Amino acid sequence: MCAGSSKTDDGFLIINIRGDSIYMPGGSVYNSVMRVFFGIGLDDSSREALLHAMIPYRSMGSSIRWTAPQNIHLTVKFLGEIKPSVFSRLVEALDHPSRLGKKFVMKITHFGKFPSGRGVSIFWAGITPDPALTELGQNLDERLRPFDFPREDRPFTPHITLGRNKSTADFSRLCQSLEEQTYTAIVHMPVSSFQLFESRLTPQGPIYTVKKELPLA
Repeated sequence: MCAGSSKTDDGFLIINIRGDSIYMPGGSVYNSVMRVFFGIGLDDSSREALLHAMIPYRSMGSSIRWTAPQNIHLTVKFLGEIKPSVFSRLVEALDHPSRLGKKFVMKITHFGKFPSGRGVSIFWAGITPDPALTELGQNLDERLRPFDFPREDRPFTPHITLGRNKSTADFSRLCQSLEEQTYTAIVHMPVSSFQLFESRLTPQGPIYTVKKELPLA
């Protein structure tokens, strides 16, 4: 691997590795790849309703690392790390005038967890399956075929990740509460667009930035 470095006039350190540049201002590293995904963000009122419904569960899962409110979203398709040049081509492919899906109403009705049993690794909000959401994922796969992104083999089960856990704490109360819950209309949110996000990982947690808003028909 060939590498070299130089400094700009403003003190940025530039490291060149195989032609890719990594800028390091004051110790911060800007990678030469982008971590991106397609998702649907929640509007303010839907986010507040979801956070309010979570309150009882948060008190039962003290070791769970909860998703920051501003980061709550539904992932439609995760692409992973790509080079900026590939990202530019991706954006161009998405500029095609034909729409990728139809508007729909996203209905959040219950909470759940992975895995089954009494352990908790992921706490999530369940979304009622909708043909329009399934069609959106399928159309995205077709549009992205030239990029050779891996396709998801498993059936798409829509859910919003709200917390992650690595401990072996006792979650019996939380599990019992999930088993006894009644499905209800926690959130009914009209969806007229979805987003292409960049995810930047930091020690304080991920930062999500909308890179492109994509309207639905």
